[in-house]
Amino acid sequence: MKSPLRHKNLPHLLLQSREALMSRFRPVLNQYGVTEQQWRILRVLLDEDGLEPRQLCERCLISSPSIAGVLMRMEEAGWIKDRKSTRLNSSH
Repeated sequence: MKSPLRHKNLPHLLLQSREALMSRFRPVLNQYGVTEQQWRILRVLLDEDGLEPRQLCERCLISSPSIAGVLMRMEEAGWIKDRKSTRLNSSH
């Protein structure tokens, strides 16, 4: 018996699902001047304070070169604090 799945390309289906969900959140993020990457980092840090940048890359699915700049801007904005130059925390 064949599977009743309509989509045989699971990665494409997951991307469509993500886009449908984020289309509802983007206006709110834009209203507060928060990028999607920044929001993912803040969400992870709210759940797991004190992570190393490498751990944030893994949990947020952001590449190491990209996360360095994002973290620098977030620290400059006062959204996160760098503890001992290796661990990051939300600043609230």
